[in-house]
Amino acid sequence: MDYKRTEIRERLEEWIMQSVHNDDEIIKNYKTIDPEKDEERYWSIFNHILNGCFEDNTEYDMTFDEACKWIGDARMVYQLEDFVEENDGDVRELRGNPVGLVSDYVKIIGEELVHEWMSNPKYSYDH
Repeated sequence: MDYKRTEIRERLEEWIMQSVHNDDEIIKNYKTIDPEKDEERYWSIFNHILNGCFEDNTEYDMTFDEACKWIGDARMVYQLEDFVEENDGDVRELRGNPVGLVSDYVKIIGEELVHEWMSNPKYSYDH
């Protein structure tokens, strides 16, 4: 699903660039890691990025009304619920909870984008 994927990718890119600017050594010095050869390090860095960009970031902490606006129409609610259910399991607790739906959707897309970035860290900069 590509709903707002570009927006979410841009958020990740901004976070990566800001992390480099703030001398985040993990991001600044990251080189591609084969998760099969160094699984522990790979997942440590993955979680650092995912938590920093998507879970600890307040950009996706929305009110009910903000989440409804972000989602759009009722058709998109069903599409997002289907997507979250396919990728993350049970969505019963998300029904009628647009805030949780946005959060879960962004996290799933964020996970995909972090994996993509880690396989091709084009936003790491050498200073």
